[in-house]
Amino acid sequence: MIFECSDDLKARYRTRGEASDPTTWRPPKCPARIPQTGVSLAGDSLFKSFFERNIAYLLDSFSVDELLLGFRLRAGVANPPQERDIYKLFGFWTEGLRGSETGRFLMGAANTLKWVEHPELRRRLEAVVDGIAECQETDGYVYAFDRDKPKYWEQGNYARNWFTQGMVDAGAVYPKALEVMRRGHDWFNRCEWLPDLIYLSLGLQGHPASLSMYFSPAGKPEDVHVAEKYYVQDWWLDQFLKRDPAAIWKYPLNRPHCYEIAGFEAYLDHYLATGDQRYLAAMTAAWDLMRDNWQHIGGAWAICEGKPYPPQSYRLDCTGELCGSVFWIKFNQRFHRLFPDEEKYVAEIEKSLYNVVFANQAEDGIRYHALLDGHKEKPNACNTCCEVHGTRVYGALPEYIYSLAADGVTVNLFEASTIAAEVSGTPVRLRMETRFPFDTAVKVTVAIGGQEDPPPRSGGGTAAWTLRLRVPAWATAAMPVRVNGETVATGLPGTYVPIARHWRNGDEVAFNLPAAFRMTRYEGEDVAHWSQRWALEYGPVLMAFVGPLEDAGEGRRSVIVRCKREDLIGRLRPMEGRPLHFRIAGLPGYEAMPYWQVGCESFSAVPVFRP
Repeated sequence: MIFECSDDLKARYRTRGEASDPTTWRPPKCPARIPQTGVSLAGDSLFKSFFERNIAYLLDSFSVDELLLGFRLRAGVANPPQERDIYKLFGFWTEGLRGSETGRFLMGAANTLKWVEHPELRRRLEAVVDGIAECQETDGYVYAFDRDKPKYWEQGNYARNWFTQGMVDAGAVYPKALEVMRRGHDWFNRCEWLPDLIYLSLGLQGHPASLSMYFSPAGKPEDVHVAEKYYVQDWWLDQFLKRDPAAIWKYPLNRPHCYEIAGFEAYLDHYLATGDQRYLAAMTAAWDLMRDNWQHIGGAWAICEGKPYPPQSYRLDCTGELCGSVFWIKFNQRFHRLFPDEEKYVAEIEKSLYNVVFANQAEDGIRYHALLDGHKEKPNACNTCCEVHGTRVYGALPEYIYSLAADGVTVNLFEASTIAAEVSGTPVRLRMETRFPFDTAVKVTVAIGGQEDPPPRSGGGTAAWTLRLRVPAWATAAMPVRVNGETVATGLPGTYVPIARHWRNGDEVAFNLPAAFRMTRYEGEDVAHWSQRWALEYGPVLMAFVGPLEDAGEGRRSVIVRCKREDLIGRLRPMEGRPLHFRIAGLPGYEAMPYWQVGCESFSAVPVFRP
């Protein structure tokens, strides 16, 4: 065996050890489909700024030869001389996790190329895949680390997993990647590592790779079989079914970590593959446990590594890893596909994007933690796990705005964009105009036949289909919806309002999102003695208070807002030319702004209030 694992450990926390019969699988039908093409971000949209900055980040970080270094070293292929030694420069994140930097690039580049054509990004993606193919061994082995002696446990799980995901994503824009990965995964499905992988620290992070491969166009039932036999732990599913919080914060084969959510993705994928209701029930419980016990106000995760994170501890130090929020977005996207009428799943995606994903991207890199108090971290550009998943989610931003149903199109997020899709055999194009969250007005213009510039409503044909509009749970009132100036429906907060009609070219749908400020008391371990901490939100946006740090008690320094909490909203004064930025009347030197826009200033998203 390559890895040493005690028999006692295996006996106590065993995996299933057997696989189900594919003839018994009854995969569920997902009412919602996620668009993988056809969505364009408007030139001045908020999402586009993060999308394009990610392209620059991908092109500036690693060269093609650097991305191929581990594969060439393993295969004995000479690598051209390089200006820098990335293994020496970045250490564990590259040398110790060989191939993860390649998966990181492939995930980011492939998800980007689904929406826009970028010649240099495509050239590099194809060159990387071609280089990997040249290093693939005759029996299919394809990973960047040596197969007979992985140096770190993360290579067999972490590095393999995200490299696999990168190749699967790349296959959507360069099919050769899937051909290579299929051969590589055939090797993995029979390799000698399998009985031991889950027992390594954080072993569950290797679980998603097999399901990702299965749901690709090159997938095989054997991919699910291997995951069932060597990663599925029924005793753990039983804990979730009992709704026991210890399943998360005391998982015995893990240290406390939001990476468990990646395992949740895999278990829900087992349900999508087989239809086994046990997986769905367990992961529904996992969703509830995570949200109710470890989610900060605003959506960041209060469970990381190296410290105890009991339920509802909500620690403000070492908190809010970006990778956990990316996994949560993907987890909720699966639930949305299954239950598109349940608004709460898209609500989780929305706040994760605004308050973690956007907050952790900087001009010169990607932050690891979304710290809520003191100062934000300096960004990285060295292949940390949060960079690996940051590049993936920034490239995938267009796929979260809309979803598709058999009878229509659903608007989930409010972002200036267009979608071209086919509904019941008819090409349909929607153009959404909005400046949300800086402005609450939204207009959607319809074109039948997919025309880029819809003709006047008097021209063209009609088509019968349903437009569904999300009314967020954070809305403060019912939301009237107008079509061509006439109110046709009113949606309640936390629902989707369907508008079924014969649509004509140029039809205009308009509504105003009922957004307002609200305050929520922070309840957790970092409540300063004899003080109160409160968070301010506007719609889905977590606000931050920029100002000097002072002694807040209990050995912490934080922003102290010296007014009554109930008076704060009435004292906010808009700053001209800076939407969602506010001065606080009577408190010079303090400013409230969206948390994602905070730079190097001292701040708190959960400031102490002392009148």
